[in-house]
Amino acid sequence: MALHHVADLPTVLRRLFELTAPGGRLALADLDSEGGIFHDDTSGVYHNGFDREALTTTLGNIGWTDLAARTATTIEKTLADGITRAFTIFLITGRKPA
Repeated sequence: MALHHVADLPTVLRRLFELTAPGGRLALADLDSEGGIFHDDTSGVYHNGFDREALTTTLGNIGWTDLAARTATTIEKTLADGITRAFTIFLITGRKPA
């Protein structure tokens, strides 16, 4: 749930791949695309959630294999407008080839 706070996400994702041992596993969880309403204060927020298909493609292009994306959970949050909304959290898993 921190990826949406990372300004230079491609660099961080590549670095995760470099630091992972061959055969190692990846598990990333964050918000699905949400249009920018999850945070009341958007300072330090660089992404309004993610399109999990696009993120999975990016990870595959870096070299991760056996990628799978699924809904991990749903968070209900009352926003500044007083309305409670549901936000889905994805989990993407993968493996670095041995």
